[in-house]
Amino acid sequence: MAIEQRPLSASLGVELRGLDPNRLDDDAVEAFRRAFSDHHIVLLRDVELSEDAGVALTETLGPVSFKSPFMRRGGGRKFSYVSNQHADGTLRDGELLFHADHSFLPWPLKAISLYAMEVPARGGETLFTDAAAAYARLPPSLKARIEGLKARHVANYNLFEGDGRPKFDPASSAKSAIHPIAWPHPESGAPILFVSRLLTESIVDLPPAESEALLLELFAYVEDEAHAYAHSWRVGDYLVWDNRQLQHSRRDFDPSEKRALRRTPIDDPLDQ
Repeated sequence: MAIEQRPLSASLGVELRGLDPNRLDDDAVEAFRRAFSDHHIVLLRDVELSEDAGVALTETLGPVSFKSPFMRRGGGRKFSYVSNQHADGTLRDGELLFHADHSFLPWPLKAISLYAMEVPARGGETLFTDAAAAYARLPPSLKARIEGLKARHVANYNLFEGDGRPKFDPASSAKSAIHPIAWPHPESGAPILFVSRLLTESIVDLPPAESEALLLELFAYVEDEAHAYAHSWRVGDYLVWDNRQLQHSRRDFDPSEKRALRRTPIDDPLDQ
């Protein structure tokens, strides 16, 4: 069966049909990698995917990352659970604001895959937004204003909802990193608007009020629905995305409902 593509939205993502993740050959791997590079989100629907097969498919994009403490606690296991059904599940419930994983480290993750095992009847959607498209939409005056500026990102996954903003404490053990606001994609070179509501604490060398005002202005471009896609999960969905170019968030859901996904993170090859 030939591998076919179906767009997920007008500007972002593709569903691959006809690709059997349990029987990968060179042609299937090439189609998968090309779809990831071209469309930044790849979805397979209604697939039965064992732990090993799910990891093997995601690993065609690069090596699994063990930089997260959640992964290091897994005893070498190449996935973790985003789940309220597993004792070691993380991000168990609640809303999650827009961010790119590991932006508080020197290199963000290259890719992240999720495989849905249990999903709530309503809510819990994962939203994606294209931060390269966000930069492209900035007016020239705003591009000039942020040129050369850098922002501090702080590990902050405890802030799920509301208007809470991350705080940087030099005495804390929380991870933090400083990145250019206009950050070039490691492969395409496209400038990415690399700030997020969940993890970006401040713009370096700007007074606090000016920094916060500029960040809020930039967040509005990042989160613009014009370049966004909301994924409604079904059991058997496998989805992987480019965590460098895209940001993701999660809508709230009833915490009494079951939600369990297997997550495999992929390191950027430059971060080795």
